[in-house]
Amino acid sequence: MSDIIRLGVKPGRMNIKFKDDFEEETQVVVREEDLMNEKLEEQYELGFLKGREEAVSQLSEEYSNKLQIKYTEVERIINELGETISNYDKLFENLVVKLSIAIGEKIVRREVKTTSHINEILLE
Repeated sequence: MSDIIRLGVKPGRMNIKFKDDFEEETQVVVREEDLMNEKLEEQYELGFLKGREEAVSQLSEEYSNKLQIKYTEVERIINELGETISNYDKLFENLVVKLSIAIGEKIVRREVKTTSHINEILLE
């Protein structure tokens, strides 16, 4: 057997004895229950981290999908507004032309009524 480490195993606990250059002999009692608790705690921590990573990944994917849907809706609304503004531009242009013609006609009629030069020329 080794002079440095000696193991003694009994049900429920494990005795470990070891020697080093600085100490004569040290005895450590490790119980199986403590080992199982440590392993359980490690597995719990691993499970927690894995679950957290999966949750973050899933939430990130859902958020990205919802954000993409919102971007698509905003793009559609902007395109509709652009079409509406284009239609208003055409309508406004027609109204401005009609208004300009109506104003011009009124000016000409007034000038014809008030100015004798035009009446004289027309009567000649």
